[in-house]
Amino acid sequence: MKTNQNLKNKFKIFELVRDHFSFTDESLNLFKYRLFYEPVIAPEYASIVKDCPDLRKKVKIDPLMYEDIDEGWIYFKQLFKHFVNETGITYSDFRANKIKIEKNDVKIKKAIENYYLEHPSFVLKDLNVYCAGAVLVAKKTKKGYCLTTTRPYENNHCGGCEEKCLVKYREEKERNVEITFVTEEAKEIIRAIVTRKMDEVGYRKLPAKEMYLVFSLNFADWFLCSTAEKWSSCISLESSYERVFWSGLPNLIGDKNRALIYITTGEQKEYNGIKVDKIIERSWVTLIRSKTGEKKNKTFMMFVREYPGRMGLKSFADKIFNINLTDYEYDGEYIGRYYFEMLWMKVNESTELFNSIYFDNFSVKVAHKNLASFFKPGTFGRYVRGGGNTVYCRKGDKVKAAENGLFYEGGLSRLIHGKVRKSEGGKKKITKVASFYEGNEDYDCYYNRDDGYGEGGDEEEDF
Repeated sequence: MKTNQNLKNKFKIFELVRDHFSFTDESLNLFKYRLFYEPVIAPEYASIVKDCPDLRKKVKIDPLMYEDIDEGWIYFKQLFKHFVNETGITYSDFRANKIKIEKNDVKIKKAIENYYLEHPSFVLKDLNVYCAGAVLVAKKTKKGYCLTTTRPYENNHCGGCEEKCLVKYREEKERNVEITFVTEEAKEIIRAIVTRKMDEVGYRKLPAKEMYLVFSLNFADWFLCSTAEKWSSCISLESSYERVFWSGLPNLIGDKNRALIYITTGEQKEYNGIKVDKIIERSWVTLIRSKTGEKKNKTFMMFVREYPGRMGLKSFADKIFNINLTDYEYDGEYIGRYYFEMLWMKVNESTELFNSIYFDNFSVKVAHKNLASFFKPGTFGRYVRGGGNTVYCRKGDKVKAAENGLFYEGGLSRLIHGKVRKSEGGKKKITKVASFYEGNEDYDCYYNRDDGYGEGGDEEEDF
């Protein structure tokens, strides 16, 4: 990406964070410093992004590797087993979306329809025979078995009746009969099933373009890692998920443990003036340190979770970047390799401060010992194994796990465009996400008194 666009991205991100995340002045200044001047880079990652001014290591993927990672192709072969075996369709055919049938080029979807209409016995073996309230069934007649349809229930929206339909579907899938002819309605159902299944394949299929694997420490990639895609997640800036996990994204800027690995064609997406690569598949990577066993005090790069599909991104990254990623299911206790800097947001007009940080399947602890003991509480955090607290509140020097978190379903755009009011029919606009903190003005209700972090917390080990 061009350097000037990288700088434009930083300005746009800063404007959004400044105007809509209500950080304290101290936290906003730290965010600005990390964004523009001195990003935190772990030595374990420094060699990977060496000579990459935008902190992205981008490597073209060898097209010979596509077949092994193309989820659409893998799913296609699972769905249409007899078609694949008898026609000998290749991955090249699949990529080109056509196959040679009797010296003629035929679109794959049409070829599949024709195949199953001509070989109806394989319909029950290969395809999902339940569609639009109808089930394909093999009915015995004087002329042999006929492929026809049945509708086990009249009300397509009746859950109990639908279960009966699914039971019938499973029964038909297990039948092994020779079909001699097909009714017209059954033919339409077959075409509908093929269309639906090919749509599912198309969603998984790799684009017919060059692809790249990227190892990124660029914060713009992190900030938009789930935004402006054809798929989404709870950390999309436009997610309607009520717990507003995307509000923790700016806090990742001080996380030295984190990196992002993704696959892209290089095609760009844009969100409020921020332009970055579209993402086909991605995973967070985090640096962890083992606390137990033979590997105690060893540092590992943990591959967190591939999303939105399962393309084998981990093995791909290991090979291309010559790294050795550890599975998230690592057998043993661990902690984050480095402390991360905690940023704080103001809660409405009160003196309480609120911290929210997004961690995929990790818990967060406020650090108190060693390096952290030289700073006021809430300066640093670290993460540990397992789900748990990722939201904290602070009042003065007291820092404790929050009982509640943000609660808002509107997405960032509604805040940007002033479409959120303090109350229904009210005139006062709400533009900052921390206005949606669940709690009341009673300090004791904001915090969990029994979490043990406020007065020193668990014993920490030296790094």
